[in-house]
Amino acid sequence: MWEYNYLEHDGQKGMHWGERQYQYPDGTYTPLGLQRRRAEYRAERRAARDAERRTVRAERREERRTIRAERRAERRTIRAEKRAEQRNVRSEERATRRRTAAMRGKLERMSDEQLRERTDRLNLENNYIQAMERRHSGQVYVRDTLRQIGRNAAVTVATKATGIAVDALVRQLGTATADLQGDFARNVHDAANAARAKDKD
Repeated sequence: MWEYNYLEHDGQKGMHWGERQYQYPDGTYTPLGLQRRRAEYRAERRAARDAERRTVRAERREERRTIRAERRAERRTIRAEKRAEQRNVRSEERATRRRTAAMRGKLERMSDEQLRERTDRLNLENNYIQAMERRHSGQVYVRDTLRQIGRNAAVTVATKATGIAVDALVRQLGTATADLQGDFARNVHDAANAARAKDKD
């Protein structure tokens, strides 16, 4: 059986039973409570700022990583395109060399008569192509010339028709203007006669 000769409790130094250390019974803060609340508020603001800074730094790091990845991908694409272009150029050069070698071998195996026949045939083909081009250019020239003549004739006819219509309109307006002037003069004369007759009366 335990025997206690003293009283002890867990609490803060300077604490007394029934006394509020941070708040009064009505809920307001004691000076120590205000001090603790200010410290908590500062700690909360500091934690919020730190969290915001960490978020901003993380976003910036992610943005930099994205930019670096895009640049690496762009460089890889450029290098791949250059390699493909170089392969195409080398392939064309090899094909040209093969065709030249084949042609040279074929020419070496051909006799003088065969070369002469081949040259005559190529000359005839070139002459035929040039003649067809000249004929086609002549047809194009004649067609364009006829079109231009037709346009000029249409413009001339339209101009003459417009001039005739304008002359007729002017004559009609002139006749109407003369009639209006005569009517106006008659009206003025009648009004003057009426005024003189009234003065006599």
